[in-house]
Amino acid sequence: MLQLDHVAIGLADAAPVAKVLAGQFGGTVLGGGSPPGAGFRAMQVHMGEPDAPGMTVELLEPYASEANDFLQRFVERHGDGPHHLTFKTDDIVGELERLRSLAVEPVGVKFSNVQWQEMFIHPKAAHGVVVQIAQTPEGLTDPSVLVSARRAKGHMIFVGDDWWGSIDRGGASARLRRVVLGSPTPEKTVEFYCTVLQGEDSGGGRILWTGGELAVVERADLGVVRLELDGDHDSGVIGGTQFRFA
Repeated sequence: MLQLDHVAIGLADAAPVAKVLAGQFGGTVLGGGSPPGAGFRAMQVHMGEPDAPGMTVELLEPYASEANDFLQRFVERHGDGPHHLTFKTDDIVGELERLRSLAVEPVGVKFSNVQWQEMFIHPKAAHGVVVQIAQTPEGLTDPSVLVSARRAKGHMIFVGDDWWGSIDRGGASARLRRVVLGSPTPEKTVEFYCTVLQGEDSGGGRILWTGGELAVVERADLGVVRLELDGDHDSGVIGGTQFRFA
């Protein structure tokens, strides 16, 4: 079983985007950190309310790139923008076997760290998007529970070694409804995400999971087109990513 966990954005500097998502759009910072040797530091911001969970956005910025420069290279080559989609599972070994049975061979398979086991599907196989599949000891989690627990600790948050300073939640709360993907062959992309990544085809190019939703639209270029949100805010580009409010 797979659960859509978050969409990640690669950024040269995550601070301004974090302060918009949490400070202006009312997002809830769930946490963050910098895994040793990973070459990045991250913050996760959930865009939704406990009684109406949306989706989580992960902000990644290069950090200690001498150990691993993959994100530094991404930002230098492409600039700020969407980087990957992450799905969680409670049986990553079983998922690896299932993917191979579908003739999908993951890359970057790392199961040695029980705190974070992961593998990736290359964008050439995943219709233009890097797909990460991961397992953590806590297993699959309910977004509403995570948001409620984080809110109970207060609105003032600090992440890591105070990398981005303090952030007060503020503004009218925005809810991330879906991530929109572009594809020149939408039917094939929908089939891939439903068959390989176990999404539910709800028609009209929309695909549902516990934890989130994707939509596929016809477009010459593959990849993430925009994030669609509910909320009383102006649409625009933030961190190289189109945020569209309705």
